[in-house]
Order: sequence, then structure tokens, then C-alpha cells
Amino acid sequence: DYFEKGEYIIREGEEGNTFFIISKGEVIVTQRTEGFAEPQKIKTLGVGDYFGEKALISEDVRSANIICNENNTQCLVVDRENFNQM
Repeated sequence: DYFEKGEYIIREGEEGNTFFIISKGEVIVTQRTEGFAEPQKIKTLGVGDYFGEKALISEDVRSANIICNENNTQCLVVDRENFNQM
């Protein structure tokens, strides 16, 4: 899938059923932090990095926001069924 700068790929607190591997571009990870009104930037991820696996492993909600940081960022998307077969 392709994403544009500023687009939320994952929102903190949502249910997760997909895992993402970045094949092109960059994303920013943000998370709600006590004492701050807005989610805080935790780190930046790029090509070869992955995210979303935690919600698939534990069937918990998403623990952070993932926001596209470059136009035409591309991610390989793996759904829960395929992830469990890995």
C-alpha cells in the first residue's frame, strides 16, 4: 500500500489486524505521553523497518500512532491470517 505525508497508517488505541514492513519512504511514531496534551514523537522508521506486529501477537489495541513522513511511502501489508502462518 502507498501512503502520503501526514496520513495516519495506524492510530493509537485502534484494534489491529495488520502488520507493515516499510519498503520505501519513512514514517514517524508518536504516542500519548502523560503530562503532554499532544502525542509525542518517539522515533522515525525507514526502509526495512516494521510496525504493527504487537497488536497481532497479543491481540491488543495499537500502542502508538504511525504517521507517514514522505509522499509515496510504500509498505508491504501482512494480515493476521498470513502473519500467524509465518
